[in-house]
Amino acid sequence: YNFISGNDVLRYAATEICEVVEQVAPGDFVGHRDEARFVVLTAPERQSALQEALKARLDEGLLQFYSFMEREQGFIQVEDSAGELVDRPLMHLEVESQQ
Repeated sequence: YNFISGNDVLRYAATEICEVVEQVAPGDFVGHRDEARFVVLTAPERQSALQEALKARLDEGLLQFYSFMEREQGFIQVEDSAGELVDRPLMHLEVESQQ
């Protein structure tokens, strides 16, 4: 996986987040906090439904960025700084709530 793949994932995530927010909470704010974090500003009463919809859509969709074997085994193997192969989990959505 490389820089271009990372950009593809971020573009995918941004598109999906915007689509889900538009469906579940039209008019809510979606922003890009930093390199790999997005922020959604919503009302407390829509928070739970929005989190569930985002998690379902992204956790499923992010799997398309992996090979069949990686999806089946549930992790990828990458070289660490010492040149050793280490197992890393597949991408998934993490949600932090603040009020």
